[in-house]
Amino acid sequence: MWNGHNNGRQIEVVRVQDVSVHGMGLRLARPLPVGQTVWFEPSAGAMIKGVIRHCEGQDGRYTAGLVRVENERRRTERQPVRGTGRLDWYGQGGKTNSTAVLVRDCSEFGLQLSAADPVPVGCVTRLTGEAIGCLGTVCYCTPAGNEYLIGLHFTRPPYDEGSADYEGD
Repeated sequence: MWNGHNNGRQIEVVRVQDVSVHGMGLRLARPLPVGQTVWFEPSAGAMIKGVIRHCEGQDGRYTAGLVRVENERRRTERQPVRGTGRLDWYGQGGKTNSTAVLVRDCSEFGLQLSAADPVPVGCVTRLTGEAIGCLGTVCYCTPAGNEYLIGLHFTRPPYDEGSADYEGD
């Protein structure tokens, strides 16, 4: 298995625990971040692209779930980033909703976030981050352990804190 965002650095796979049509369970010597893109090369066959959906354990004994990426729709590669922010959207009856988020990665067209609360797919949101903000549409919201992974497609390019559009704290 190779970390898709770390210049091909090899990651030790101790054991493949189980395999299904959608992915596989792995035993690892070190943890991998949820949302990380990885490549797995079975002993016979083509490389498999996947995303880590959960990783748990301690002291060199980690269990991870890898979900296969069958049809890659992304036009550009994701870049890992870390930052915090607040995601705001309008819910039923025009009620304003908000949740704290962690920005996990970024591409030219969107972001992957994680949050403790689910966000409705299809809603338009405003992300206010530490130094940037953006408007986007939620394209997926998937449970991952005790959090939700949220895909945010930009409806316009991100703007920095010097912009009149930025509404940071």
